[in-house]
Amino acid sequence: MRKRLNVLFLASWYPNRYQPALGNFVRRHAGAVAAYDQVAALFVCAARESSAPAYETQVSDSEGVRSVVVYYRRPRLRMWRFWRYMRAHWRGYKLVMEYFRSPADLVHLNVLLPAGLFALYLRWRFRIPYLITEHSTMFQTGPGPMERRLARVIGRNARLICPVSDNLGDAIAHLGIRTPRQTIPNVVDTELFRPASARANGKKRVLHVSTLDDRQKNISGILHVIARLAARRDDFELHLISELDPDHVVQQATELGLYNRVIHVHRFMPLEKVADQMRGADLFLMFSRYENLPCVIIESMASGVPVISTDVGGIRERLLPPFGVLIPSEDEDALLSALETALDTPGSFDVGAMREYAVSHFSKEAVGRRFHEAYRKVLE
Repeated sequence: MRKRLNVLFLASWYPNRYQPALGNFVRRHAGAVAAYDQVAALFVCAARESSAPAYETQVSDSEGVRSVVVYYRRPRLRMWRFWRYMRAHWRGYKLVMEYFRSPADLVHLNVLLPAGLFALYLRWRFRIPYLITEHSTMFQTGPGPMERRLARVIGRNARLICPVSDNLGDAIAHLGIRTPRQTIPNVVDTELFRPASARANGKKRVLHVSTLDDRQKNISGILHVIARLAARRDDFELHLISELDPDHVVQQATELGLYNRVIHVHRFMPLEKVADQMRGADLFLMFSRYENLPCVIIESMASGVPVISTDVGGIRERLLPPFGVLIPSEDEDALLSALETALDTPGSFDVGAMREYAVSHFSKEAVGRRFHEAYRKVLE
């Protein structure tokens, strides 16, 4: 077996011209693996412009990864959509094979649906084995009947499933997918996300980074608690960074009379700017109703910033007591109490241990090595 394998990262989510942050954790996994193996990522996306060409391909190189994104014009007739989606994958796959100059040794499928349909095709036609890294909360919130059937077929034909948390792995197994599994977490750029040399004086900064989707992230609950906290003290600020349009949050904060006074909302920013915000924070806040293991939590840990989070999904597996506080979902009183205690006793968290844990578990080197070893076992 060659020392460096040809690994096709087949992605259901991946950064693209419409959603530059979509699946950025998949790209980070690919970059981690590229230190050990030759990696190309393939993502297929329906074009949003009605005048778009039938197929359009964008190829780029970054961090040792060849990324191939194929945009396709979605047909009006539903019966043709699947055919064009698979055809777009085939066009991209041929470009990947030209890059490899030899067949792929295996497929690393990222997020089971819908790209798993092409992984299944490659296995059946060319006998290329695949493993799966799963991130989706779909398995925790409950897939629909069709998704459940497809997930079982794709999951059972994989050689290995690598959920990013044990909790997610249990949810997948609950569907009857008994494929061998190995939990491998998300990646943090531990050089970019690092502790600040010194904390700035002035008001304490509480940070939240997400899509600001209220159904999942419970942003309304956060704002209610911040309003209660602001009525008691004026020594803190809340900064929210949104991957999507934050106007609804701006409106809520304005109605509370806290916008640009206590609550500050930032639109999408590059990862480097997010890391700067992390270094300037005193606390990171997550009040989600359901989660898997958000990258922002382990990025916060790498930055030496304590975390207050609801005890949902796989968060408790990584957020150990010296690193932050877990509270029940939907419990606004518990959140208020946790914020007050953390703001009053900032030295109660072990920043050094938090940073050391993040580097040993989530760095590119640690995660890339674990995947490389998993690939070897899959191909034995």
